[in-house]
Amino acid sequence: MYMYRANKGLRGRGLVFTITMLVVALILLAGGGALGYHAWQNSKRVVSKSIRTAASFTLFWPNPTAPIRGDRTTIKYDYTENLFSFVAHTDDGTTITISEQATPGSFVDIPQSYDKLTEGLHSYKAFDSQAGKVNLTRPSQLNGAQSAVLNSKGTLLFMRPSKDLSDDTWQKIFNNLHTL
Repeated sequence: MYMYRANKGLRGRGLVFTITMLVVALILLAGGGALGYHAWQNSKRVVSKSIRTAASFTLFWPNPTAPIRGDRTTIKYDYTENLFSFVAHTDDGTTITISEQATPGSFVDIPQSYDKLTEGLHSYKAFDSQAGKVNLTRPSQLNGAQSAVLNSKGTLLFMRPSKDLSDDTWQKIFNNLHTL
């Protein structure tokens, strides 16, 4: 009889341990979900609601894991031109000016229009990214300085760095953009 009680007691302790671990796991999952939701809400707050409402196109912003950091203090929206812009910085101090606007209707109606634009900007390399197809260019208007162009999700995006970036860095930047 004594053995029976001892076994019953061990089974009871095992059940308590299992329930305790289950409760801890649920608390951790709930906390992780809350943190994820909080991070998602914060990413939406990068840009004011008035800008998000006014923009008739998808807004792109660097992920926290991107090799660039968007500077919230530089955000501008030209309500007349419907142009969104901001400045981002790399870890080595390179400044990148980013401007976004709605994809022109002619690019939708006549797909070759975008190709003509990138050709006119002296596109020298194109690659696919998670954000869409990117063209690296050296426009004569910028005295041959490097820039990048993306036409994706109804947005025409331009990036102009203060110094040339490697192809690998460009790939990482465009693979780490998310929409707001």
